[in-house]
Amino acid sequence: MDDESLDGLREELERLQEEEARVSALRRHLHQQIDYGSATDETRVRERQVSDERRDLHRRIDELRERLGLERHRSVSLLEGGPDVKPEDVPMWFERRPIEDPGHNLEDQLLR
Repeated sequence: MDDESLDGLREELERLQEEEARVSALRRHLHQQIDYGSATDETRVRERQVSDERRDLHRRIDELRERLGLERHRSVSLLEGGPDVKPEDVPMWFERRPIEDPGHNLEDQLLR
């Protein structure tokens, strides 16, 4: 593959990653509406559409990364729940702090 083709693939990857960040922010916003009880039926439908769009972007990003000889992004394989994903690979967040061992008793955790 020539340098011009590689540059085009890198530009496309960058564009898709920027789009994925925008779609992820929208998805987080919709999830907050759902989580805090201010969602409508339309919100839930829109969240499903946005999640599908985000999944498609992840797939396309992975394909480009593969063509460029780069590793798949780790969070993508976790999101897709591939066969190599173990529960201990999925980060657990408690009060905005990562919990190293999600299996231990959380009652003793200091809340900040």
